Amino acid sequence: MASIKRGEFMEAIGALKRKGTWTENRRQYMVNKSKELTMPNAKEAELNPKFIFTNNEPIILDVCFECVNLNRKLPAEDVDEQHQKISLVLCRICRANWNSQRRNRFFKYDMLCFKREYDAKMKNAEKLLEETVASK
Repeated sequence: MASIKRGEFMEAIGALKRKGTWTENRRQYMVNKSKELTMPNAKEAELNPKFIFTNNEPIILDVCFECVNLNRKLPAEDVDEQHQKISLVLCRICRANWNSQRRNRFFKYDMLCFKREYDAKMKNAEKLLEETVASK
């Protein structure tokens, strides 16, 4: 019979029985990761729509030429010392495409990646439990 280390066994049990909700676990992850970050200075955080909405740089969402031209002319407004506000004008086509891209990425990519990881962890945890029960 294969012997397993206590840490591996506890990790397997943890994979089967998570402590806290998804939101709590995500928040704890974000808290831990945020400790490693430094806040940007004012110059690094300055927004300028003229440079954000260009045709020669990729952006997160696809924007038609008409929307690019409209957005390039909009000013950035200071909200307070920490924040700036920019407006985003999108036509129906761009809005619908953006919504479609977000849904598609979530259901066809993010969920599949999550499923692959989750299934692998569950399979490994079940295997470790079976080995533990068999060794007793």
